Amino acid sequence: MTADKTILIIDDDPDDRSLFAEVLSEADGSFSCVQAGCGDEAVDLLLKAGARLPLFIFLDVNMPLMNGWQCLSPLRKMERLKAVPIIIYTTSKSDKIKKGQKAPVLLIL
Repeated sequence: MTADKTILIIDDDPDDRSLFAEVLSEADGSFSCVQAGCGDEAVDLLLKAGARLPLFIFLDVNMPLMNGWQCLSPLRKMERLKAVPIIIYTTSKSDKIKKGQKAPVLLIL
């Protein structure tokens, strides 16, 4: 994996992923946004030979099948991702967000 200005966006909502990618692109046109629609897809993508090492990972909490907290575990087990900041985001106000206070993430939005 080579490090560049690649940002990985993991979110089950394609509209949210597109909006997020558009905002990042407008903020800095040199960012390349890679999108995954679920946690499993993101893990598979990152395990592929030659996959780009993301500069940041934006991870939605509220996803079906594998939620953001469940996705965080295999991501943090990947040696090459140890130094990659993961930013968790959600629209939820539930107590489950408190879980993130102890999670190995850079920021919770």
